[in-house]
Amino acid sequence: SNQTLSDSVALVSYSDSQPQTDTEELSSWREWLFWGSGIALLLGLVSLTVVRNQEGLITQQVIKNTETTRLTTTVPETNQVRNSPVTLPTASKSQATPAPLPNSKSKPLETKPQKSLEPSLIKANQAALDQARQLVEPKQASVYSDAIAIARQVKPGDPLYEQTQKYITRWSQSILALATKRAKKSDFEGAIAAAQLVPKDNPSVYHEANDAIKKWQILSQQKSQNQQTIQTAIKQVQRNQASSYNRAIATLRKIPPGQPKYATAQALIAQASDKIYGIAKSRASRGKFLSAINTAKLVPKDTPYYGAAQEAIARWEQGRP
Repeated sequence: SNQTLSDSVALVSYSDSQPQTDTEELSSWREWLFWGSGIALLLGLVSLTVVRNQEGLITQQVIKNTETTRLTTTVPETNQVRNSPVTLPTASKSQATPAPLPNSKSKPLETKPQKSLEPSLIKANQAALDQARQLVEPKQASVYSDAIAIARQVKPGDPLYEQTQKYITRWSQSILALATKRAKKSDFEGAIAAAQLVPKDNPSVYHEANDAIKKWQILSQQKSQNQQTIQTAIKQVQRNQASSYNRAIATLRKIPPGQPKYATAQALIAQASDKIYGIAKSRASRGKFLSAINTAKLVPKDTPYYGAAQEAIARWEQGRP
């Protein structure tokens, strides 16, 4: 019975200890399973993140490559359009095709229908216009006239005709301006010659030039006559003869104010008066007071030496030099 009790105690002890061992093993497996699941979940999240980032990079690279391909394909076409020569197709009777504008960055401009816009005709008109513009650089009336003659090659209805007419009007005004400058310098012959080159293309400028020509013709005639008067006065002068200077002064006074050569005549009158006064002083210095007084009286009143001559006369009448 002791044996039986001992076996029973041993059995009880064994049965009590066996469940505890199983519980510890189960707890250990649960702990390993928990950590394993956590690590697996963490690795899964990391892998998912890496995959998504890689897909994003691949997508960006694909987009970038696509844009680069588009740019590479588009740029040459753009350059080709910009660098290609401008040509105007022949306009049909039903519809006119507007010409492309070189280097245009904005929306195309609407153009009015024109007749037979042939590229060769436009080039010819542009060449004529450029040649005409180059000729006017020296700014001479004859050169402007040559430029106008070249510009007239562009006929009504042709391309650039309106622009050419504006240049012709401008050049006509320039010719008239050059003629006016010559007239202000008393070069009436040159002014008339220049104004006669103004064409009839612009009626307003043409009539203005004709009116100026009529006025300058009168002034040119007056200039010629007054120049002859001056030459006559110069020929009347005899050295050391006061009366000859006095006659020259009378001749020079025939030139009225406002006419050409009037200023020249007044300057010669002043010189002649100085000569008369000088002759009078020379005679007074030699004691010839009566002759000096008579000579000094020939000095005109409206000359710079009239006052000095009158003072000298008062002294000489008293016998003082």
